[in-house]
Amino acid sequence: MKITLKTLTLINFKGIRQLSINFDDALTNIMGDNATGKTTIFDAFTWLFFGKESTDRKDFNIKNTNDTSLNRQGHEVNAVISINDAEISLRRVYSEKWVKKRGEAKTEFTGHETEYFWDDVPLNQGEFNAKVSSIIKENAFKLISNPSYFNLLNWKDRRNILFEVAGTITNADIASGNKKFEELISKLTNEKTLEDYKKQIAGKKKLIKEELETIPTRIDEVLLNMPETVDTAAINKEIKALEKEISTIESSMVNRSEALSTEYEKIDEHQKLIHEARTNANSFKFGFEQSLKGDQDSIQSKRNVFTRQLSSLESELDQLQKQRDRRNDDIKSFQLQIAAKRKDWDAKKIEWDNENNKELVFDEHEFTCPTCKRAYESSDIDGMKLEMENNFKKTKKSKLEKIAAELMTITNQGQLLSEDMKRLEAVNQDEEVMNLLDEIDGVNEQIKSFDEENSKPVKSIDEHLLNHQVYQGLVSKIKELEATLPKVPEVDLTDLKAQKIELINKVDELKKLLSNEDIIKNNKDRIAKLEEDENKLANELAEYEGEEFIIDAFTKKKIETIESRINGKFKYVTFKMFNQQINGGEAETCETMVDNVPYSDLNNAARINAGLDIINALSEHYGVHVPCFIDNAESITRLIEVQSQIIRLVVSEQDKKLRVA
Repeated sequence: MKITLKTLTLINFKGIRQLSINFDDALTNIMGDNATGKTTIFDAFTWLFFGKESTDRKDFNIKNTNDTSLNRQGHEVNAVISINDAEISLRRVYSEKWVKKRGEAKTEFTGHETEYFWDDVPLNQGEFNAKVSSIIKENAFKLISNPSYFNLLNWKDRRNILFEVAGTITNADIASGNKKFEELISKLTNEKTLEDYKKQIAGKKKLIKEELETIPTRIDEVLLNMPETVDTAAINKEIKALEKEISTIESSMVNRSEALSTEYEKIDEHQKLIHEARTNANSFKFGFEQSLKGDQDSIQSKRNVFTRQLSSLESELDQLQKQRDRRNDDIKSFQLQIAAKRKDWDAKKIEWDNENNKELVFDEHEFTCPTCKRAYESSDIDGMKLEMENNFKKTKKSKLEKIAAELMTITNQGQLLSEDMKRLEAVNQDEEVMNLLDEIDGVNEQIKSFDEENSKPVKSIDEHLLNHQVYQGLVSKIKELEATLPKVPEVDLTDLKAQKIELINKVDELKKLLSNEDIIKNNKDRIAKLEEDENKLANELAEYEGEEFIIDAFTKKKIETIESRINGKFKYVTFKMFNQQINGGEAETCETMVDNVPYSDLNNAARINAGLDIINALSEHYGVHVPCFIDNAESITRLIEVQSQIIRLVVSEQDKKLRVA
């Protein structure tokens, strides 16, 4: 699609009272001295389409500043454009709003308004913008209507536009056919970018380097805390010698104790004689005691007859007395229970009277809201009182019925207790007790008479044996043997024990020195492990550095591919898409070049042609050609070939007014 500007009319726009220009389809030159309005023509064109001046500024002064009386008139730009030979007219009018209020003689300024027309049909702003956008997007128009616009953009924006023009180049496209590159791309999972992976590797390298830096220090710390090496063989030899001395001392202690074994044997023989004498004496005493016991048993058996008779009578009396006592206790218990029942009955009667006399009394606080302390509505209070009265009556009735039932139960229980007590009172056992007491007195008299006849005092076994020659001979022999018992000899091992303890302490000290060997071995193992870790980390670091090398190689190929793809779209300009960094890496950029000269170093003519080359490529990409305004066109005598309509704005000191040629 090709858009051509046919005519452009400015009315009261940025100081131009009225100007109408007819444009050639291929090339139109607009010449004039400085400040004659050449750039204003370009501003008018962009304002008509997008409401902005040519520098992309939205808020700029359209109205006259020299003759403000003209500002009450509309500020207008209209144009006729050709789109593939079909002509369309566009018009935008910016006006002041003056309103005369009711009752006022003068009008007042109340603001501005903008009117839009498409083929003389009035539209609102949204409709007008939609029609313009259907022809060409604003950003695309700026890029292909102004040779300077692209290179005024931020390098990132320029880069994005070029990538859009060149088309999508995937990492898989670049890696295709290179095994290492393909392995690299396979690691970019879960939306991980190459830059993310590179940062990940850099992070791991940083951790590894930090770990590697600590290992020598950790090894030094282990060496610093390592005890001195000792002569293990010499120490073990010394320990064996000391243990041999300890064994000798222990043997001496045993020998010294064994030297007294004969004395211990004599003591054991003497103690056996004492034990034998005591056994003989005890046997004689037991036999003598048994013979005396036979005589006493005969007398005792006769007395036992009376005793058993007395015991039987006393047992019978005891049972009878217990029965009588239980009867009397039961009577007393019944009396107490009957008294308690009477007391319970009296208490329940009082409880019934109290409950029967109860009346419902309302507490006014019960009819007040506990939160806001405001009294409830009277209708609600009446309902609450009625409910409380019903509940009170129901509760009172229930309690009275319960108390009456309890009174009846107490009455029945009291009657039963009275009947039981009367039955017990009818039984009398006093006569039986008196008869038994008389019989017991008779038996006691018989026992007393028997005891008087056999009242001789009975000697104890020791009294019988006190003058017995045989037994007393055995006792004397025991005393003699006990008096001649040898004393237990004491063994003094103090010196030998002290020597043994001293030697054991020396052995312990030597064993502590041997334990240093375990510490040394553990420390050496720790150092070996740290050195092993150091080698492992160094290998990991080398692997990550190798991965970085592959990334750099891939990036370089990607740069070459991207730059080749992008630069192939242009005839005169090339683009530098990456900068080589000091550390060997590549930093993204986007710099326009002409014959290896940066755009910033080009003269104005070269910059214009560079811009036109960019416009050609972008126009092809967007599929549309629009009028191209070249400001300061006097600086270039030869333009490269373009398909777009060219409007040259030329500074000419001879032309004090605008001239179109």
